[in-house]
Amino acid sequence: MPKVLTEGENLSNGYIGEFCPYYYTIGNQTYYSESFPEIARIIPESERILDPVATMSLLAFNYINGDRTLIKDLKRLPWHSQLLSDGTVVRLEPIRHRNLNDSSFNIAKNLFALLYRELKGVCSDREQVWILLTGGLDSRVTAGLLKRLQSERN
Repeated sequence: MPKVLTEGENLSNGYIGEFCPYYYTIGNQTYYSESFPEIARIIPESERILDPVATMSLLAFNYINGDRTLIKDLKRLPWHSQLLSDGTVVRLEPIRHRNLNDSSFNIAKNLFALLYRELKGVCSDREQVWILLTGGLDSRVTAGLLKRLQSERN
C-alpha cells in the first residue's frame, strides 16, 4: 500500500543511484511508493488517463522524459529533489564539484578542451585512426573532435 506524506513531512532522494519514487496527490494528501502498480491502484480506473506527452516521449526516445509516467498526474520524484507533504516538489541545490560553479557555456567549453587534448594525445603518433561509431551523442562528439584534429593536421 502506498504511504501518505503527513503534514510537515517530506520525502527526499539521494545523490546517485537511489530510486526515485512515484507520487500522486488526491485532494490534500500526497501518496508515494517505489512500486508503480501499487500506487497506480489508488487512482480510480476512470481517472487513469494515458499521458500523451509521456507516450510520445517513450515512442521517440525509448524512455519517458522528466518526472512523467504513462498515467497522467502520476509522477516520479525528480532526481536530487524533495517532495513536500502538500505535493510541491523542491529542487535541491546543485551538487558542488570541487566548489566549481560556472555557466553551461564555460563548462561545455572546458569539456571540449579536455576531450580535444585527450584525443590529440592518443592520436599524436598515429598515421591513421579507426573508430567504431554507434551514432549516439558520444560518437558524434568524438567524430566532431577528430574531424577538427584532422583539419589541424592538414
